[in-house]
Formats: sequence, C-alpha cells, structure tokens
Amino acid sequence: MQPEQNQTRSFKIEQSIGQLEQYSSELHPSLPANDEKFKTFSLRPLRIDFEIFAGAIQKIASVHRKARFNDYGGGLLIAGPTGSGKSSALSYYESHFPAFDDVEGKKIPVLYVQTPSGPTVKNLAEAILSAMGDPASCKGTSEEKTRRIYKFFIDCEVELLLIDEFQHFAEVNRRGATRDVTDWLKNLFNVTRVGVVLSGLPICEQTVAFNPQLARRFSARHHMLGFSYLTQAKQLEFRGVLQSLQSEIPIGGICIHDDPFARRMFVATYGLIDYVISILEEVCDIARRTRATTLTLTMFSQAFKYSIWALCPDELDPFTEVFQGKRPLDQPGEPFEKVGLAQVNIRKKAKR
Repeated sequence: MQPEQNQTRSFKIEQSIGQLEQYSSELHPSLPANDEKFKTFSLRPLRIDFEIFAGAIQKIASVHRKARFNDYGGGLLIAGPTGSGKSSALSYYESHFPAFDDVEGKKIPVLYVQTPSGPTVKNLAEAILSAMGDPASCKGTSEEKTRRIYKFFIDCEVELLLIDEFQHFAEVNRRGATRDVTDWLKNLFNVTRVGVVLSGLPICEQTVAFNPQLARRFSARHHMLGFSYLTQAKQLEFRGVLQSLQSEIPIGGICIHDDPFARRMFVATYGLIDYVISILEEVCDIARRTRATTLTLTMFSQAFKYSIWALCPDELDPFTEVFQGKRPLDQPGEPFEKVGLAQVNIRKKAKR
C-alpha cells in the first residue's frame, strides 16, 4: 500500500471514530466538550524505574559488554509471568542501540526477534531475517536461510541477540521438533558468538533444561515477578511507581499511591506493571468517553472489569466499597491463578 493510500485510510478511520464519538455525545447532550489532553495520552512509552526492571537491564548490559569486548557474550534467560515487564525491558534496551547505516552498509548492534508461534527451524530463521530487514526473508530452504543469517550477522556486526516469547518452544507438540530447533539455535550461538538473551514465561525454563548445552549456556537467570506488598519497603516501592504514573495522568480525583487505594491497585493487578498500566489507561479512557472531570472508584471498577476480570463478583472487585483486600486474586478461576503458581515455584527454586 502506498504512503498516500495509508494516509487516506488513516484519515478515514479517524474520521469514522470521530463521527461515532460525536453520535455518542448527542445521546448525552449535557456532557461538556472533550478535553484535548486525553487524545494523545498513553503510559506505554514511559520508562518506569523499579528494582526488577533495572536488574534486567543491568544483566542484559553485562551480556552485551562481554560480547563486544570478549568476543563471546554467553547467555541470559529472563523468565516471568505475563505483564511483568519482560518485553518492555528488551525493547527498552534495544532502543538504546538502534540500527544505523555507515559507508560499509547497515549495522545492527542489538537485534530483537519475537519467537513465532509453533517455532520450526524455517520460520524462526525467517523471523530473524525479517527482523534484520531482509526483503527475501521468506525465500529459500532452512539451510539457505541459515547461511544468510550467518553472513548478515557478520556484515551487520550484530553483538547482541534478544529473543522474546521463548515459551513458544514449550508449545511444540513433538519433542523431536523442539530438539531440532534448540539444536539449530545452539549452533547459531556458537557460530556467530554473539551475546544472547532469551525471554519468556516461566515454562521456557523447562525448554532450556531439555537441552543440556543450552542449559549450560543459559545458566544465568533473571526472574521478573510482580511487585510485593509484604513488607513496608516493598509497599513503598510499589507506591512510588504509582506516584510516578499519577504524574502523567491527565485527570485527578483519586490519589492512587496512597493507602488504602494503592493496596486496591496491588490486588487488582497482582503487582504486575503491565496490568497497572492497562487499568490506568482504561480508566482515563472512561473519563474521556464520559466527559468526567474527576476519577471515581466506580470508574476504576469498570476499568478493572474491562481490562482484567469481566465477570468479577462485587465482593472480590478491589474497587468496590465492600472489598476488604484480604487476599490476592490467585485462586482457581481467578485471573492470577497461573501467575500465583508460577511465582511460588520460582521462589521455591530461588531458596534451594
């Protein structure tokens, strides 16, 4: 599609959305005009400093430094539940080492790749070539793609390879297929000698353990778990993050970093940063749609049900007056059931 067509299509979509919202406003004529400050509001681009995120960046940098100066970077495995900030950490690190062109051609110091669903040697090689900008990424046999990858890694002077969503390897039904791809990856790492960071859900640790050579290379681990609320120091860390986020929100009404509201937010999100951002962005969108001038507990309840648990009963909704905040939402049938089990297992391993 040509750029002019893209712009026309984008304009038409924006026009349609505007017309729909105007129609909605006509159904509620008493509501004031929309505030311009909501239109570009997003918390996603923010860098949010917290201990686990900073630890991930430091460990990625260590692998990168070894690859650049020692010609062998080794490996790091980052594991954690959905919403813990793993992908954000990888993207943040990559953004500080963007690809560039010099007189010798394109250089890619840090290459970020997402593991395809149901990974095979062929589609993983294609994903790597595509991430490098190869217009012929889908062409050729697995062997031909592999040779191109080796050449491009040298030509583009790749120093660090970030592979996200590594848990997809655990989803491959045939153990032999998993072995084929992990063996291919092992050879890629050995031949190119770049630093490698794998990232995924906790189950990806089983995939690495399945291949002894990968397990040895990725013995360094970093577990990205949710915030804790068990000690005063941990509570202050979580509340500090909420305070940073509140400074970016274009509407007031509730101080989200004060107790007891911070505890409500912790229970609603299991302390996972991506869910915190999802609720805050949705509650601001509710305020925009309803032309509200302040945030209310009811709005947060609506945002929680939209973003996290649609069928939550009122007595378990952290944003109702009857909520007591006695326990996390990790029982069977609740939104963080699997997250809770994963974090318990990770913490047990850490104590061994």
